[in-house]
Parts: sequence; C-alpha cells; structure tokens
Amino acid sequence: MDTPASSLPVSEHGVSASDDPRFDFFRYAVDRGMLRPEVASAMREAVATERIPVGQILLHEGHLSVRQVMQVLAIQADSPQLRFGEIAVREGFVDTLQLQAALERQVVLRRHPIDALRRSGAIPIGELDSLMMDYVRFLELQLAHMEPNQGLELA
Repeated sequence: MDTPASSLPVSEHGVSASDDPRFDFFRYAVDRGMLRPEVASAMREAVATERIPVGQILLHEGHLSVRQVMQVLAIQADSPQLRFGEIAVREGFVDTLQLQAALERQVVLRRHPIDALRRSGAIPIGELDSLMMDYVRFLELQLAHMEPNQGLELA
C-alpha cells in the first residue's frame, strides 16, 4: 500500500473524462507527442484493470486501522491462499457487510490516468505538469462549447 489512503486518486462518478474518448488524457498526450501510442495503450489497459486493494479501501473508510491492516497482511504472508477480506472478517476486524461494501467500491474505484503517468515516469514530472495545465485549458474550452445535455455525468 504505497499510496496514503487519504489521497486515493479515483474516479467513481458515472461517466468520467477518462471514459469519454473526447477527453482521453492518454490520447491527448499522444496527440501532443508526449507519449508513444503503444505506451498509452498499455497504460490505458493497466488503469482499466487495476484495482485499489480492499484493505486500502477499508482503511480509507475507517473500518480498519493501520495496525489491523498490518496484522491481516502478516497472516496473509503465512497463508497466501487466504484473501485479505476473508482474514479481516475471520479476525473480527470487519463484518461481512463492511467487506461486501468495500468489494463493491473496489469494482468502481480506480486510479486516474494522470496518477498512472506520474507513477510510471513515462513523462518527466515537469513536462507532465505542463501537459496537465494544457489539458485543463483544453477541457474548459471543450466543455464551454457543449450543449447542457452533452456534459459529463457527475452522478
């Protein structure tokens, strides 16, 4: 768990900018020559399939303490066939409803493409910062010219 739970960069609101091809940050980076198409494709796939660890979700939501997460991980190290949530329930740290809710959130939570690029180092941080600022201006212009019913759904 290398990302602090309080700073989970996630998208969970219906249609996000990263889901809409008009606003694909990876495509934007490729179009500006900042990222090779094959790298963008691989990173897009990684972001789509990556899941936030259920322990991180439970910690973030206040159902587990850091100590409890570490205890579960220690047990899991000795019994790798057991899943994190199974151990957390067995140890009495969470109940099955809390685990089920965390597993449901895990399906929709994911890291933002910009965070994936930052972590990968595929674009130097200074260049990524500039690209992000340009991207924000691009989004503002695009959204300013949309019909009200064409905007992004922010459920």
